[in-house]
Order: sequence, then structure tokens, then C-alpha cells
Amino acid sequence: MILGLMATKGNVGRTELTRSLAAYKVERGEDVFVYEFDVSNPKLIEYFPWDSDVVKRQVSKVDGTKCTLAGKCISACRFGAIEKVGETLVRHPHFCRGCGHCKEVCPQNAIYFDEIEAGEVGSGRADKVSFFAARLAPGEAWEGLLIKRLKETYPIEGGPAILKAPLGLGAMSLRAVKDASSLYLVTRAHEGVEGEINTFGQIVQGFDIPGAVIWRGKEVPEGVQKAAEGYGLKTLALPVVPELEGTTRQEGEETLEEIWNLGGGERK
Repeated sequence: MILGLMATKGNVGRTELTRSLAAYKVERGEDVFVYEFDVSNPKLIEYFPWDSDVVKRQVSKVDGTKCTLAGKCISACRFGAIEKVGETLVRHPHFCRGCGHCKEVCPQNAIYFDEIEAGEVGSGRADKVSFFAARLAPGEAWEGLLIKRLKETYPIEGGPAILKAPLGLGAMSLRAVKDASSLYLVTRAHEGVEGEINTFGQIVQGFDIPGAVIWRGKEVPEGVQKAAEGYGLKTLALPVVPELEGTTRQEGEETLEEIWNLGGGERK
């Protein structure tokens, strides 16, 4: 069983929920694997030990002594990493993907490559929890690179496992949870929540796996229930408590069990 936890907004409690789901398995003598794919804001690294290695990537650089402002590199770049401002070429390293197209077309051989830090990827283990995470370097924005590297370094080979996706319901989040056997949208009251559930419902149908909306509160609103039911999604209410640890977590014990049970099926 591999659970994929998704959300479109921060501070809905996914970090605490992940810890509680892991603790639930540990208390029953089971090993559990936790993956932190929210690489822009990996809150779980505050709670699980990990050792990491730096991940580097290639970026283009321009030798100003050779550049004649021919502009072919600008046309060749599909990512907007180079632009002309006045009589100067300006680079945007956070857009550069290191593909080399700019270097290939430069008539003056003025472009070369260097390495910069993209982030870090690592792992750790505490008790019966194996933890895997990645974190973007300051100023970096290439989430996909670190998600890919994390999966390559520590493949998701089975469960029980918890995958905490980046915020949103777009490509990066889907890449993170594509190995899940069930998906969960963790949310709470906000404007547009029913539209959020509609999008999530379409994702679950596309994956053809079980799914549920986890509502952070003691009772799921009727409108949320109806939106979820339209896509065959379960709705589960999980009380919001300061720390879902020890005795305080017992309030949501039945919901935690139901979450794991829903994720017990095999991925088709």
C-alpha cells in the first residue's frame, strides 16, 4: 500500500498527518517508508533524521570577451534562460536546463557550461521509519529535477509507504504520486474548495485507484461530501490538534486506520 497525500494549500496538516500515519504503523510493529517530495518546503525533515548529498546541475554561461550579440542563442533557448538587454546578454540560471542548444548555435563559441547547486537528496532511519527527502537550494525552482533524482536514488519499491507531494494538483505533484495505490486530498474550508475537489476527482479517475478527501475538522460539510461523491471519493474528517502525537492522536485513530485500509489495494 502506497498512499499519496496531495494538497493545494499549505497549513492543512499534511506534515502532522504523515507523521501520524507513520506512527500508526510503527505502533503495530511494521516498517514504513516516508517520502518528502515537497522539495520547496520539506517540513518533514524537521522531524525525521536524514543525511543528504548535494545535487548539482549544468547551466550555461557567456564569455563576454567572445560574444558578438548574434542572438542565435536566444532563439535556440526554449526556456527563456537568455535574453538581450541593451547591448548585453542576460542569463537566468533558474530557467536554464543545461540542454546545450545555445552552445551548439553560437557562431563565436562564446557559451560554456558550469555547475551550480540544485539542492540536496538524502535518507535516514528512526525506529521503523525509513525517510527519504529532497530540498531545493536557495533561489532554485527546478522541482522536477530533485523529484526525479530522489526517485532514482531511492526507488519506491513497495509499502507501506507515504508520498507527500508538492503543493498543487499539477505536473510536479502527479509525478510525485504516480506510484501510489490510493490518493488523498487534504484540505479545509476555503473559497473554491469544491472546484479543487473536482480537479482531484478527475485525477483519481485518471489513475483508476481509490481516493478520498480528508477534511481537517470534526465534520465534513455537505457541499464537500456531494462534490466528492460525484467522483466516487470517500470523505474522512480528521480533527485538527496541535500535535498528532501520543494520546492526542487517538482522536483520529479510526480515520488513520481507514486511510491505510483504503490504500491496501494493488495499483492496477
